[in-house]
Amino acid sequence: MLSTFGCFSRSPSEQVSTVEAVKQNSIDGQTTTQDIESVMPMHVQTNLEKLGLSDLAVTGKPLGSELAEAIENKKRNLADSLTRRRNWIQAQEIPRETWEVQYRGNTPIGYSFNRVKNSALGTEGILRIDSTSLLRISNDNENVTQQVKVSSVEQTDGKLRSIEMERIAGDITESLVATVALDRLRIRIENKDGLRSRDIPWRAEIGGPFTIIETLKGTPLKPGETRELDMLDPLLNRIVAVTLVAGDYVNSPKLDGEPVSMLEIRSNTVFENRELQTVFWVDEKGEILKTFTSQLDLRSFKCEESMAYRVRDSLLSDSRVPPKIEIKGDTQGIENLSQIFLRVGHKEGDTFRLVPHDEHQKIQTVAPFDVTYIVTRTPVLDNEFTLDPGQRFVSDPSYRGPTPLLQANDIVINRIAEKSLKNEELGAQPLKRLVHGVKGWIKEQTPFTPSMKTAAETARSFRGSANEYAILLAAVVRTQGIPSRVVSGVRCRPGSQPPVMEYHAWTEVEAHGTWVAVDATQPDGEINATYLRLTESSMSNYNPYEVMLPTLDLLDKLSFSIETPK
Repeated sequence: MLSTFGCFSRSPSEQVSTVEAVKQNSIDGQTTTQDIESVMPMHVQTNLEKLGLSDLAVTGKPLGSELAEAIENKKRNLADSLTRRRNWIQAQEIPRETWEVQYRGNTPIGYSFNRVKNSALGTEGILRIDSTSLLRISNDNENVTQQVKVSSVEQTDGKLRSIEMERIAGDITESLVATVALDRLRIRIENKDGLRSRDIPWRAEIGGPFTIIETLKGTPLKPGETRELDMLDPLLNRIVAVTLVAGDYVNSPKLDGEPVSMLEIRSNTVFENRELQTVFWVDEKGEILKTFTSQLDLRSFKCEESMAYRVRDSLLSDSRVPPKIEIKGDTQGIENLSQIFLRVGHKEGDTFRLVPHDEHQKIQTVAPFDVTYIVTRTPVLDNEFTLDPGQRFVSDPSYRGPTPLLQANDIVINRIAEKSLKNEELGAQPLKRLVHGVKGWIKEQTPFTPSMKTAAETARSFRGSANEYAILLAAVVRTQGIPSRVVSGVRCRPGSQPPVMEYHAWTEVEAHGTWVAVDATQPDGEINATYLRLTESSMSNYNPYEVMLPTLDLLDKLSFSIETPK
């Protein structure tokens, strides 16, 4: 758990410049209070009056033997506390993985993932802790997505050996590498201004960036107990002082709303005369379950992997604007064709591997950097086939029944299906009735948005983009025991001049051993031959973005042209 100072309080240039502020001063070779501040714990610096030294705290005058003795006593006490450090993690717990999500108000703005494993150094008792976090931060009224990767090599008692950090925020990238060498921390920083190196004073009792996690888990606090820590914040490139004060056990809700007994711990982090207050809630083993930083209105929750990655994918997709790619060749009337010869190129020559092919997207020719597909989309909603849940399906069972995103057991979604199937004006074809039922239920079609609601959320909001139309129709079809899947890809944008390919999503339904493609955003539900499937998903987990992000990743690498059959 990294300090939030570095995430919200400083610009990238300020974060790097703090290293330059760490200097040692001496007068005529004699020790001064500035020297003391460079080697004493921050808690001692801010509490010199407890040692009877407040009159010398800011003078910079040479110090006498009495002060030197007091300092030595304090250092011995710190050394004694160091020998009492416990291993915060046991061998049977390694490897260890944890996930968190961060919220500002009710909006998810970040996620983090921590992994603890044995170090590749092969030395017993040496760990490597890797952390990856993604956080959307506000900077001058502009949202910036910041990614931070931190790797720390430590002993099992938390004693730091080395640390690496990489931070990417917009077009700014910076990295830090720091290694402990006896009583010095050797730091190397690289950013757009070049490479800089610096040594700062170091003490063995200073913790690394994961100190709070380690101390609470290694030696859980008891109600009423206070603990003081010094730790390195790699985003600030400085040592910060942390005071933890444990209150009482309270019943407090987790991310899923279930109340559990947690110990409430108030934390105060001090850096350059600034303070940041955070409340931690931990279980009886010292595991952090959630936090709240009031000054930032920032909440974090321990969660399952699927939830963290759902937030991650949401953040990654929010900044994506799908490109519109002009179609080359003879494009006259292509929106009305049921078959076209579509040449698809890929900048890196991976078209054959990345673009799927089946009976609707057959490969005609393969070249080093492009593949020509015969795309065939015949009308299906007027055919006389039936949707029989008793037929033998070839798809995996994950394509049938309710999922966390396609809630086929939801009362509103079942009401949509029942109402749709009663519409006799559309003929006997049940799929046609379901498609038109979904189209009529959603009252407002919105432009593309990287957010994706579940089927139940869409059914209650009566609005959505192509993503939501596809998700809701897939859930409605599953109420009848029929397999369905959500598809994303490209299509020719209706009415575009010149014609362009754009991102789109639709639904496929299994019937009589084949997947039938339908689009509930279209007046008749039919699709034309410009629809090219790139990704499909059963939507069987908590991550709706698995069907969208792979397609978005591909689009800016693809080119399209209409070929004349030979």
